[in-house]
Amino acid sequence: MYAATTSVALVGGEARPVEVQAHVGRQIEAFKLSGLPDTAVREAKDRVRAAVTSSGIRFPNRTVTVNLAPTTCRKVATTYDLPIALGILAASREIPDLRRAVVVGELALDGAVRAGSNALGAGVLSTRHKVPCLVASSAAGEAASIPGATVYGVSSLAEAVELLRGGLERRAPHAHASRWRGNLRPIWPTSRVRRWRGEPSRWQQRVATTCCCTAHPARARRCWLVA
Repeated sequence: MYAATTSVALVGGEARPVEVQAHVGRQIEAFKLSGLPDTAVREAKDRVRAAVTSSGIRFPNRTVTVNLAPTTCRKVATTYDLPIALGILAASREIPDLRRAVVVGELALDGAVRAGSNALGAGVLSTRHKVPCLVASSAAGEAASIPGATVYGVSSLAEAVELLRGGLERRAPHAHASRWRGNLRPIWPTSRVRRWRGEPSRWQQRVATTCCCTAHPARARRCWLVA
């Protein structure tokens, strides 16, 4: 049985979709993970198995194969735990198919969902492809800061499974945060963060402080806005 969902990879500061493909076969119990994962992603096998069983859900005792496509970009960090777990459960027919959703989140061994580093990218893909995204509750505000993103926050794997079984449309998405002021430095260059926040760049500050308008703060502000 086969199922797939979508996650996020940050390549050069750009959010790119990663298809998490899951297949549950008929052979003896095994767990295989491919798709150019780093060490943290390879260790997801142990976290996912423990989180599923801790949530009171039966983990399939057959051959489980997970592939992260495309294989041309390296998959890093632990934010693929939740999409891998939900992909396996969808392939086992425990939950509906998640092909039209973006999922990001790290799993604890007790099934709790923790915020990862790609929540903002999930919001970007949600807006770009007009699909909902599922992230940790602690990162829902970050993802919802992207205008047009449809964000659902969950605090545990069991809550995510219950939400998907009942249907996303039965729950209101997270409210849009028009002015999130988190740390954007790992994703965007400092100059782009300054423009997004409405702050002057270093070059604009230099223009404003060396021009003839320094005696008039309002006029100096107009200088760097134009610069």
